[in-house]
Amino acid sequence: MTFGKGQREVVPSRPLKYDGVKPVIQNKDLQIVVKDKQTQLALSGVTVSIVGEGIEERSITDANGQANKVVAIKPGNYEVIGEKNGIKTPILYLSAEDFQGSAGTILREIYHDDPRFTLIGETFDCDLQRNLPNISTVLTNTETKMNVSQISDAEGKFIYQLEQNSDYSVVANQQGRYSQTEFVSTKGLDRSQTLYVTLKLGVCELKNDAEFVLKNIFYDFDKSGIRPDAALVLDNVVAILKQNPTLKIELSSHTDSRGNDDYNLKLSQRRADAAVKYIVSKGISASRVVAKGYGEKRLLNRCGNGVQCSEEEHQINRRTEIKILEYH
Repeated sequence: MTFGKGQREVVPSRPLKYDGVKPVIQNKDLQIVVKDKQTQLALSGVTVSIVGEGIEERSITDANGQANKVVAIKPGNYEVIGEKNGIKTPILYLSAEDFQGSAGTILREIYHDDPRFTLIGETFDCDLQRNLPNISTVLTNTETKMNVSQISDAEGKFIYQLEQNSDYSVVANQQGRYSQTEFVSTKGLDRSQTLYVTLKLGVCELKNDAEFVLKNIFYDFDKSGIRPDAALVLDNVVAILKQNPTLKIELSSHTDSRGNDDYNLKLSQRRADAAVKYIVSKGISASRVVAKGYGEKRLLNRCGNGVQCSEEEHQINRRTEIKILEYH
């Protein structure tokens, strides 16, 4: 009798053959792009750090938000983080799985979330109309009076961070130079729509007989009192006089054409006297500042006697100027 008749032959089992594509894990280039979270704009000037598998690389993002490539990093675990203005991005984690696939570059985006606005300014020469490098600038919060300073770079650029819903003044603070007082406000700006605020800061050489209109210093109609915004501008004049002890100036005041000519002449003299009094109260010798009122004799626009003009047009003529009487 034959045992096992009609039974199947038992075949030893063999490993199953894998018909799929085996994951490719290889060295890759890593490209990091940093964006502002609130506006989705590419963000320059971010320090990007990549750490892991014996690598510790740092680079600065360019105008397109791109950090320099780290070439051919080996598969493994990495941490990527960006930092700008003391604020860090969330950490981006990479593992060996991120190195799978045939593409030669791993591209990742990280987001920087700073609720402040960025002021990008330029210091430029009043006469030559070109940027001036290495100029000291001062940013002051007009409400808190807190200020910070910075020197413009080789291209005449400077950068400050501005809080939301705030007003600021910006001036240059450089011996032998005079700058306008510029005002910057973030009030009414939507941070989700706006990241950058730009400003050009005029810087002029101090020299005998030079004349400058003091921007942003105005008087209310028929009054000679120093307004808070005017006081900020005069504070800059005080700083310039203190920084240049040989400087003597004429401070002149001008009215618009409304009212009696003789009355306007006297009003302008009161305004000039008030401005000089303010400057002297800050520690400047009265012998260094001459007050002069010109009334409506030197209008800057068409708004003479009898001409219909807007309040804004009239206010242009209610101005204060300085003239360099002596500087050496």
